[in-house]
Amino acid sequence: MSTKKVLRSFIFSAISLYLTTKLIPGFIIQPGIANLLVATIALTLLNLVLRPIIKLFLLPINLITLGGFRWLTTIIILYILTWIVPEVDIVPFTLPTGLVVGKFVATIISALSITFIHRLQAWLCYN
Repeated sequence: MSTKKVLRSFIFSAISLYLTTKLIPGFIIQPGIANLLVATIALTLLNLVLRPIIKLFLLPINLITLGGFRWLTTIIILYILTWIVPEVDIVPFTLPTGLVVGKFVATIISALSITFIHRLQAWLCYN
C-alpha cells in the first residue's frame, strides 16, 4: 500500500473519529489532541492490518447474506479499538426522547457513523 493511501486513511480516520465523538453521545474519546491521535493511529493500523483478516473470516456470512453483514467488520474493529486504546470508550446513552440506548446498540451506531463519514470523505475526495 502506498504512503499516499495510508496518509489519506489516517486523515479520514481522524476526521471520522472526531465527528463521531461530536455526533454520538455514547462514543467518547478522552479530551486532548494526543488521545485523538493515538486512537487514529490505532484505527488506521487496525484497518490496514486486521480488517482484511476479519473480512476473510466473515466471508461465508457475507456471501450468505449478500453483503448484509459487512458492517459487522467495522463493529469488530471498533470493539478492538476500545479494547487496546483505553482513551476510547463506548457507553450507553439516553436519546432526547427518553429512550435508553445500550452499549451494543451504541457500538453499532458509532460504527455506522464512522463508516458513513469515512466513505463520504472518500467519495468527496475521489469525485
